[in-house]
Amino acid sequence: MALWNYGSMALLDCCSIALLLGWIYSMLSGSLVPDDLLEVIRIIDTEKLTQRVRQTIDEYSMFAKGDTVLVAVSGGADSLALLYILEELKDDYGISLHVFHLNHMFRGTASEDDAIFVKNIADKLNISATILESDVPAFIKDNKLSKEDGARQIRHRLMNETAAKINADRTATGHTADDQVETYLMRIIRGAGLEGLKSMRPKTGLLIRPLIDIWREETQAYCQSRKLKHREDETNLDPSYLRNRIRNELLPELNAKYNPSIKKDILRQIEVIGGDLEIISSLVEKAWPGIARVEGEAIVIDRDKLLEKPRAIKRHLIRRAISELQGDTAGITFQHIEDVINRVVAGKTGSSIMLPKGLIVKRQYDMIYLDYSSDSRLEEQAEAEPIPVSIPGLTRTDEPELILDAQIFIRQEIELTTAREKAFIDADRLGQNTVIRFSKEGDRFQPLGMTGLKKLKDFFIDCKIPRPLRKKAQVIESDGRIVWLVGYRLDERFKVTDETERVLVLSADRG
Repeated sequence: MALWNYGSMALLDCCSIALLLGWIYSMLSGSLVPDDLLEVIRIIDTEKLTQRVRQTIDEYSMFAKGDTVLVAVSGGADSLALLYILEELKDDYGISLHVFHLNHMFRGTASEDDAIFVKNIADKLNISATILESDVPAFIKDNKLSKEDGARQIRHRLMNETAAKINADRTATGHTADDQVETYLMRIIRGAGLEGLKSMRPKTGLLIRPLIDIWREETQAYCQSRKLKHREDETNLDPSYLRNRIRNELLPELNAKYNPSIKKDILRQIEVIGGDLEIISSLVEKAWPGIARVEGEAIVIDRDKLLEKPRAIKRHLIRRAISELQGDTAGITFQHIEDVINRVVAGKTGSSIMLPKGLIVKRQYDMIYLDYSSDSRLEEQAEAEPIPVSIPGLTRTDEPELILDAQIFIRQEIELTTAREKAFIDADRLGQNTVIRFSKEGDRFQPLGMTGLKKLKDFFIDCKIPRPLRKKAQVIESDGRIVWLVGYRLDERFKVTDETERVLVLSADRG
């Protein structure tokens, strides 16, 4: 063990070779491997795993010095390995950790035991923790969702709320390479297109996945080598979940009867798809300005120019148009895109189909129109609950993704600028209840520099803001008065003046 304490990577390789030779000798001689050699093997394995995670963190610049990282910990081997590895590395990166655990209330007392287990682990590591519970089964029933979708939605929302509450800079999850493979097969089975088959990103906005290049068996070996007893979730054996059937039935069958390195080959395919998709995306971006335009509340595509494109480019141009209108392509399947091409683009004039969220695609002579059949999306947004603004602190919204940073300064300490995504507000003019919400019909405010109130609708028209963008517009409101139309204009009544003593600086990051 003295040799190992020098910490040399060169000695690490030599030690590995020596251990291997010692093991062979022991096997040939019929003796057992000494316990101290097994301990060194365990140290080497965990050290190598930690170094691979470090490489992933560095490659994707997952942390900045001083970051607070909210770590999602279920109690399973993946999340437990993630927590302990980040605990090992936190001083090197100058970060602090905060544990997040959600009791989904799927498993009664077992779920409660998981929460206690995670809390005890956090206490043992002297890491602060937020342990929440939510009646996910009731949410699933009320919203007619699958178990997976319902749990994911609740978990995502509560993680974001917790991150905002503690001013976290990153949220970390224990997704592994196995999750990549399983998700890939799930999407093939459900009929996803190329976009749906690409890999999970190691870093997406605030979310990071430090274990994305690590296999599940490695996290289990890590926990075993560190003598960490993780929790076993019996729902991982429940065949009602598609992911479980893929993990426990399909993959073992493929591995045993068809390809013993099926997981590695699938992971390689995912990487190839990602590279090919980058090329296709560049072609789509190049073609987009000459083939599509915003017209009122619709996106209009030139049918003749679309027909000239290869079918793969057609698909991606249509997905791009949908994304422009609704902010994402959630709920849009490969078959939806095929139906648009086959029934509308190739159909006669007047042909139309309705997509999820009330989006209609129709052909009118030589143009393809994408538009909402009603104000369903606006009504959906109008019904969304306003989110209290943390002052000071970070506030996050999901759709569209926005991070609002609020900081208070003494007037003499701050220099005013005209950045579009930043607002300087007289903090003492705010009321007691300051929130962020979507704009809605009938909203009025007093645009900076004007003397009277103006409807937001008229302001948008005067500024020639496309209607699809208006649907995403958000406002900061304080005690019923609009303070800032985020990213566009401050309200005159809240501007900084010579009498201002404290300045609230709001910075909007679109994620």
